[in-house]
Parts: sequence; C-alpha cells; structure tokens
Amino acid sequence: MKKSNYRFDIDGIRAFAILFVIINHFNKDLLPCGYLGVDIFFVISGYVITSSFKKIETNFLKFITHFYSKRIKRLIPALLVYLVFAILCTLLINPLPNFSINTSIASLFGLSNIFLSLTSTDYFAESTFTNPFTQTWSLGVEQQFYFIFPIIVWISGFNRYTNKGNKYLIFLTILLATPSLLSFIYFYPINESFAYFSILTRFWEIALGCITFLLITKQKKVTQNIEFIPSFFIGIFIIFLTLLPSAYGVLNTILITFSTCFLLINIKENSLIYNFLTLRFFKKIGLISYSLYLWHWGILALSRLTIGIHWWTIPFQIGLIYLISDLSFHYIELPFRKRTENNDFFVIIKGFILIISTGLLLLTTKIFNERFFIGNKNRDFLEIYSENFLWNRDNCKYGNKNLNSSYLVSFDHCWIKNKNQLLKTEENKRIFTFGNSYNEMLVPAYLKLAESENYFINSVFTRGCKNNTLFKDRKDICNAHIKRYLKWLEKHSNPGDIFILNNSINDFYYENDNSISYKDLKEYIKSLENIKNRLDHLGINMYVISGIPLLKSDPNICSQWYSKLNNDCKLEKIFREENAEIKTLYESIYKNKKTMGIGFIDIFTSLNYQIKVSDAPWDYYYDPSHLSINGSFLTLPKLKNSLAP
Repeated sequence: MKKSNYRFDIDGIRAFAILFVIINHFNKDLLPCGYLGVDIFFVISGYVITSSFKKIETNFLKFITHFYSKRIKRLIPALLVYLVFAILCTLLINPLPNFSINTSIASLFGLSNIFLSLTSTDYFAESTFTNPFTQTWSLGVEQQFYFIFPIIVWISGFNRYTNKGNKYLIFLTILLATPSLLSFIYFYPINESFAYFSILTRFWEIALGCITFLLITKQKKVTQNIEFIPSFFIGIFIIFLTLLPSAYGVLNTILITFSTCFLLINIKENSLIYNFLTLRFFKKIGLISYSLYLWHWGILALSRLTIGIHWWTIPFQIGLIYLISDLSFHYIELPFRKRTENNDFFVIIKGFILIISTGLLLLTTKIFNERFFIGNKNRDFLEIYSENFLWNRDNCKYGNKNLNSSYLVSFDHCWIKNKNQLLKTEENKRIFTFGNSYNEMLVPAYLKLAESENYFINSVFTRGCKNNTLFKDRKDICNAHIKRYLKWLEKHSNPGDIFILNNSINDFYYENDNSISYKDLKEYIKSLENIKNRLDHLGINMYVISGIPLLKSDPNICSQWYSKLNNDCKLEKIFREENAEIKTLYESIYKNKKTMGIGFIDIFTSLNYQIKVSDAPWDYYYDPSHLSINGSFLTLPKLKNSLAP
C-alpha cells in the first residue's frame, strides 16, 4: 500500500471510535471506557494532519494561511450550524441555559475545553450530560494543537523537504510530547478536570499520531520492530480496553493511544482487519464521524432534558442522530470542503466574520432566554438558592482562588438582618456560621431563626473549599479564610455564643469505587478537635450540621411538564443510592468519641423523610446537591430544637 494514498482503513478506525463514544454516551455501563474513542480520534487527527503537508512551500505566510483555510472549511461550517440549532432548542427547554450558552460561545473560538476546566467541570458528572456543548472540548484541544503544530513543522523544515526535516520534526514533537504525557499522568489523580480538558495534558496524544505518520513514511527500520504484532490482535485489545472500568483512566488512555498508533503501523492491505474496516458500513460511518460526534451528544443532551432515554426511545434517537449527521455531512461539510478558493487569506477573513457574528448571536440569547422558555417560569429559586436582600451575599463569599483582601480583617458586613431590624446588644445571643456552599444554602433558614428566636447571626461561606485541613502549616487559601474568621470571632463573641460549622463533606466519598477516604476523614476530625479546643477557652458552644440527601437528577429538569416520561425523574428513585453511606459518613465524623462536646445537628434524617412524602419534592432543591429556599425552610424546626438551651 502506498503510504501517500488515501487510507480507507482510517475511516473504519474512525467508525469504531465514534461508535465506542456513542455507545458509552447512551449507557456507560455497556462500554465503561467507550469515551476513549476520543483518544483514538486524537491519534488519527495527528496522523492525518501530518500527512496533509504534501506541498513544498517556501513562503511562511502562504504555508500558514493555506493550512488554516483548510481547517476552517473542514470544521467551522458544521460547527456553526450545530451551535445555532442546539442553542435554540436549549433555550426552549432548559430553565438555566446560561452555562450551556457560555460553553457554546467558548467552543466557537476553540476554547470550550479551557472554559470547562476553569469552571472545574467534571466530564463524567451527570450535570454535563444535559449541556449540548460539552463534547466540543475535544475540538478545542485539536484547534489549539493546530495553532502550535504548523509552526513546529515550519521550524523543522519538514514541509520544505529540507535535509533531515523529517528527523527534526520527530525530535521536536517528541520533545514537546514527553512533558505533556508526564503532566497527564501527574495531574489526573489530583486535578482530573485539568488533566482531561487541557491541551497541555492532551498534546502528546495528537503528537503520537504525527510521529506515527513520520515513522511509517520515513523511518521503516523503526516500524519493522512493531510490525510483528498481528493487527487483528491489536484491534481486539482496543475493544477490550473500552470494556474495562473507568477507574483505570490513566492506564487505559495511555494503552489505547499507543495501541491505535501500532494499529496504524501494522494494518496491511487485504489483511483480515483491513477488509473488515473497509466494509461499506464502516467507511460510511467514518466519513460522517465528525457530524456524528457533534449531533449525537446534542440529541442525547436534549433528550435528557425532556423525555429521557428509554429502551423504546433508543431506536428513534439513533435514527435521528444518523439522519441529521448524514444531512450535515452531505449538505454542509462536503460542499464547503470541496469549494476551491483562490485566496486562502480571504477564507480566513470570512471564517472569522462568521465566527464573530455567530458569537454575537449566541450572546444575545442570554438576554432573551426567558422569552423562549416553554417550561415553568414561576420557579423563583432557580437563579438563587440563598438569601440576598437581608444579607450581603456577595461580600460574604470567599473563593478558593483569592483572599478577597478587602474583607479579610472584618466580617461585620456579614450579619444577617431581620425584618424586625434587631439591634446587636449584649442580650442577643450571637451565632457565627461558617462553611462552604452548604452554609450559603441555609442562610434563609438562619434568617427565620433570627426572627423567631431573637438570635443575631453572622454567616460567611467559601466556594470550592473543603475546609478540612484548617490548621495545617501550609499556604492554603481555604485555610486562610477560616483562620481569619475564627480570629475575628474571638474579638466579637461572648461566652455562651454559638459557632456552627456547616460543610459538605461528600468529597470524602469516592463515587467511582464507592469508598471513603479515611485519611482525609481523620485529618478533618483532627481539625474539628482543634477548633473545639480553641472555642472552649472562649466559652463558645460548637455545632456541626449534617449534609443533605443528594438527588439522582436535576430538579430544574424534573419539575417541567415535558419531563413526565423521563426515567431519571421517577419519584420512587429520587435519591442517589449512596445516600445511606454518606449519612453513615457524617455520623462517623460527628458522633466519633474524639469529637465529644461538639453538637451534631442532623438535618439529613428529617429531610429524607419530608421530601420522600412530598407531592412536589423537586421544589425543595436548587440542584441535585443543594436545597432551594423552600428546602432550606424545612430545616428550621431541627435547627431550633438543636440550638434550644
């Protein structure tokens, strides 16, 4: 087989990659690591991009503009049509569309992977499944690669056929790919979101595809050492990897990437696997794989926002995915790819204008989204689940990225006012509450408590902080927040006052393998003891609040009339299975003998009962893991009883 010719077997590999991805997105239990089909696409992209540098070009400007004009014609038209259609559907049925809109705008500029990483989005979380633009993260990675790689090609001299240009390109690519691979291995266990979405941790996969092409065409002596492995067994091994548990993410990613490279090297014309991959069906699926990748996720995301995914809907959803993808390929992708332009620079300008225009269109939808929405528009707690009128919410929020220095010394602005405008006097018992978003969530209940019991309450919350290493001697911003708050509390409290620590500690519970991090648990218990000892010297009583039952599905979706058939919204399956274990986790922390003397306010048990017997359970939640204002009010009786003298 002439390596310069079009490789029809690559379309077959693309077909399997997209089928892996689609099966995984329909039901991850069927193919737990089917998402690794994206990694196969990365390798193929690197291979195909490198093979496209056929023309000798000595003018850098012509070289770079020709490359980018081809990329624009290949990717942008289908993406723009998809974005506009998907955003219109999102506006109709998603009560909280802003995150999806922001993702779509970022994807226009090849930045959705960065946006998702910065927002700490977990690709495997249920919440990502209703965002029709989550899948564009991989396009962002590829587009960022396209900005880097042509420059590497030019520096190496590969495209000008200079002496040793091939070797220089291999050397430079390996030089950049090695730290990328190491960073992927390093960051995956400690920051999975960054490792998954970042070009820095994904560069190596596309780079391996580039190196594979260079080895096949110019370095036959190297590939001969690999060709003894039967390509059929490599293909079987790749399928086997997609069946493994997702807990082995790092190893599986590395193995499937290198296996794809070996497969590209070892496939020979007229071999069993070549004939299989070039069957008409697989060639067809491979050709429309880009449109399939875009549209399959959008249709599944919109389905999860409405009717759900059932055994009886799957045939219709598969048919719709194929039909729209086929139309997209023939009437959008092909016509633009085949168009011949005399001026590559003009193509880039037109593409840029189209991107900016579409971006402005998507941006304006944020202004008019309520007018398009066909669901329940009277859910007042959708935009906020906390109190904001009688409590300075914005000034009492502290993040995990900065110290918000203007408010570090004094927290006087965080006293909760009440409708009676109680004055802070010596007679008013003070309650100081601190925690993460779970503390913010209960501020409406604190307000009612202040009104009914004559308490004067100060409340501060952190975003993105576990607050479980409070007194470690390290430079931790989350530690700085709680330390400064306790220091401020010492100056503004009286004996008999109350300190409430209200954290979500679900991070101790690992969903992937249903285990508990007992090391972190012991560290947290130690920090509780330290706080208790410190407050005992001041005569302050300390309480901690339990977590809440977590929902299986998004209440903002399940409360809509068009979600009545959604199998994710069945009331008999409203709570997540691991709730019992999480409740046990809370009790093991707060009822541990080491933390004797710390009051435990168990809102978990009462909420679990009240919500199960409710006719409208969705109204008590803002999202699957936070209560709405209505839900916060349900905790008031338990708070009153627990804090009563």
